[in-house]
Amino acid sequence: MKRKGYRKTTVVGKGLKLERLIRLEVNLLNSESVKEVIATHNWCDSGRKTTAYAYDLLARWMEINWRKPRYKAPKHLPSSLMKRKSTT
Repeated sequence: MKRKGYRKTTVVGKGLKLERLIRLEVNLLNSESVKEVIATHNWCDSGRKTTAYAYDLLARWMEINWRKPRYKAPKHLPSSLMKRKSTT
């Protein structure tokens, strides 16, 4: 990933997501089992989205046939705007 211009924080973050899947004893060579764990595990949608993206990068590199599921993370307002809204 570094060769493709990703920052170090991105590389480390995606590695942590893949390590989480390994700790859950998911077979990373079986894309259907990865999809099942991502869909059924108790994560927020943004966590599912970033984990699916991390596995997508691995699947492309290892040439694993996989179609990334779509997750839409909710958009949150910054806390400073939330405070401003609540005072008006």
